[in-house]
Amino acid sequence: MFLQIPTHYVMKAGWMSAGILINEIVVVAGVPIALVYLLGFDRRRIVGPGKIDAVMLGLLVVFILGADVLIDYATLLSERVLPLSEEMRDALDRMMEAEGSGAIVWKIFVLCIVPGFCEEIFFRGFCQTSLAAKWGRGWAIVVASIIFALMHGNPYYVHLYFLLGIVFGWIYFATGTLWAAIFCHVLNNAWTFINHVRGFEFPIDASAPIVDVVVASLAVLFVFLSAKVIRARS
Repeated sequence: MFLQIPTHYVMKAGWMSAGILINEIVVVAGVPIALVYLLGFDRRRIVGPGKIDAVMLGLLVVFILGADVLIDYATLLSERVLPLSEEMRDALDRMMEAEGSGAIVWKIFVLCIVPGFCEEIFFRGFCQTSLAAKWGRGWAIVVASIIFALMHGNPYYVHLYFLLGIVFGWIYFATGTLWAAIFCHVLNNAWTFINHVRGFEFPIDASAPIVDVVVASLAVLFVFLSAKVIRARS
């Protein structure tokens, strides 16, 4: 967390993409990778022995998109209780601002692909694996998710990041491979970014709440069924 302070000032100075890339590659992923090599840890334990076939890939898509819809509704309810400050909203808007196809592709790389890889290496591959060796899988997922939520630095969304960390942590242990968590993290970030660029928000139809009830119910069903099959195939 302390190592993130310099990159915070880089972003505040207007170098948003540079600050994010330095933070993700050097701080978030660089520190655990350096520790693994310097202390002689088994780097294979970070990635895990599991594999993702085409069927599992499809299940992961259904699972994470269903979970994303539910988290979006949770975000909606959260903001009605604790609205984002104007400063925080402006910061999020600046971070995800993109005009033109070139800028969108670049932001997908900076905000979706790089964080998906780097953050999963640290939070799930390094932290969660290490904690599980001491405290068991349940506590490892919870504690790694708390660290994940705190390091995102958004007090308004800390509980939502915690839920997201639980989702990624479960996927990592359920599939046995970090690649599954990385895929879900990238897809989650892409969902959030693309919806922001398109101006799509929840509720879908404020004048007809039944639409959102149906969508949320289907999301619960998709998450439940896909999770059950993922567990059965792992």
